[in-house]
Amino acid sequence: MTYKAVCFFDLDGTLLNEQHQVDDEVRAAIAQLKENNILPIIATGRAVSQLSEIKKQADIQSVVALNGAYIEVDGKMIHEEVIPTQVVERFVDFSNSINKEISFVNADKVWINELSEYIEKAYAAFDIPLPLELPNHFLDTKVHMLLAMSDEKEKDIYYHEAFPELNFFRNSISTVDVVKKGTDKGSGVAKILEYLGHTDIPTYAFGDGPNDIALLKAVDYGVAMGNGVAEAKEVADFVTAKNTEGGLIQAFKHFELI
Repeated sequence: MTYKAVCFFDLDGTLLNEQHQVDDEVRAAIAQLKENNILPIIATGRAVSQLSEIKKQADIQSVVALNGAYIEVDGKMIHEEVIPTQVVERFVDFSNSINKEISFVNADKVWINELSEYIEKAYAAFDIPLPLELPNHFLDTKVHMLLAMSDEKEKDIYYHEAFPELNFFRNSISTVDVVKKGTDKGSGVAKILEYLGHTDIPTYAFGDGPNDIALLKAVDYGVAMGNGVAEAKEVADFVTAKNTEGGLIQAFKHFELI
């Protein structure tokens, strides 16, 4: 199918409201995009297994998940990046040495080695169910993304120096997303367009966080939300209103998408 354009949407702080839900007016606008032959795609750090309700609410079936490490088009996996088991094992040992918890993520599930009060609080903040407690499960299971559970931003550099083969995105005060080097939401855009065979149609992206910077730079028209971080606004082609103040609708109208 030939599309008029493709739009990529971050979730928290962008497509979702403060209750992590899709507002009715946003849902209606997404429907209008589709009527206008524009393909909407979710671009998120979350796992596919955490998206069923959001996909249903927004009526969006294609996803760049786990910061580009796992990609689906209409429910079909078209690309994945798996962190080698030996790297994951080193990451576990390193995190244990500095007393930091880890979450392990693949397309199907999220799990941890051991439950802690810190993990409970971190997942509650995003209204996400607590992960499964599966010690050593990573040894024989694919890992697409790791979460370094830490609220000490000044210590992130320790991970960067110890693991140059990985990409790090601090997207909340309590967690850091970790994927293979070269993997991000921007690389996901390229994979989607290659799969669709539509590398010459206009692309738009909407985001607010540090892991959206590569996404906004990868498309023709990057839109930063008014509530976004300064770095996202700096690389954006347009800065719209906050996600809670009709920012997406404003941007759609600015670019005459609806």
